[in-house]
Amino acid sequence: VPAELTAAVRDLARARGVTLNTVLQAAWGTVLGHLLDSRDVVFGTAVSGRPHELDGVQDMVGLFVNTVPVRVRLRPAESTAGLLARLRDEQAALLGHSHVGLAEIQRAAGAGELFDTLMAVENYPVEGTDPAADVPGLRARVLGSTDATHYPLSLAVVPARPGAASPRLRLTLGYRPDTVAEARAELVADSLTAVLEAMAASPHTPLARLPVLASHHIPAP
Repeated sequence: VPAELTAAVRDLARARGVTLNTVLQAAWGTVLGHLLDSRDVVFGTAVSGRPHELDGVQDMVGLFVNTVPVRVRLRPAESTAGLLARLRDEQAALLGHSHVGLAEIQRAAGAGELFDTLMAVENYPVEGTDPAADVPGLRARVLGSTDATHYPLSLAVVPARPGAASPRLRLTLGYRPDTVAEARAELVADSLTAVLEAMAASPHTPLARLPVLASHHIPAP
């Protein structure tokens, strides 16, 4: 993501009192709603299922990563600002349940598969960083990493690194070529960028008026 848009997305999150994760969830939900022609979409997200209520949890070793559903209900007359505030509050109300397994959630919902796309913010150390920088006497370096998903579409969000010469948000769209064509994946990626640009530029514009498709994909009149 260009540095200018990265800064605009960061400023949007700060001005609306939400996290980067919430902004990306709203944008991803908007793109999915357009693709599916639906005002009610569900996708998965990776969370840390480490409940602070659990005795001694701070000393337990492990990622405690869990995948939970995120439901985004799109209201055409609502603005980006309104969606962000509502999504923030809805997700905050569920924080105490982030340790519940996906299979248990599906049973409670009385449904089978709840989603087939995944969005995750990767806030762990990336290549070239020292994950032990704050530990006296210990040095470490991330040489490389790899990831994979079995979902037809998955979005990985890597926040801009503090102190970088040109801090830029990185978005990686993964797709399974047996279910999603390359051109379709590129359209989804471009649409996500277009939605982020529109949300940051005009947070009070109704969602129904957001240009979901990137300008170079919109046919000339």
